[in-house]
Amino acid sequence: MDLEITVRHTQLSEELEELIRNKVVRIEKFLRGTPRLELIIEKEHEKYRCEMIVHASRKGAHRVAHDLADELATCVDHVVEKMGRQLAKFNDRKKDHHRGEKGGTEQPPAETGSDEPSYEQIVQREIKGE
Repeated sequence: MDLEITVRHTQLSEELEELIRNKVVRIEKFLRGTPRLELIIEKEHEKYRCEMIVHASRKGAHRVAHDLADELATCVDHVVEKMGRQLAKFNDRKKDHHRGEKGGTEQPPAETGSDEPSYEQIVQREIKGE
């Protein structure tokens, strides 16, 4: 994961930069390949504005999240949470929900305690001539 941090109208200490990198690692589990992340931090009067952009290798996988907060750590935390939710939702949407975990070979659960024979049992009886 390649993280590029851009800071406008303020300075970042090494501790804050390390804190930011540790927080951004949380969304790595939602990403595949080697995506490029941009984090843009701006100070506007007394508030911080953060914007995170994920440039993924797959077409249509680019995502953007924004936040505005009084403290820089809070702002970054909110942006990382928003991006995590977006990426999780994106990954969930691209799943094939019409197939089971085994690739569509799942059998429906058999009913237990029923007095009526199943279709398969009826066919087996007919084949045996009962």
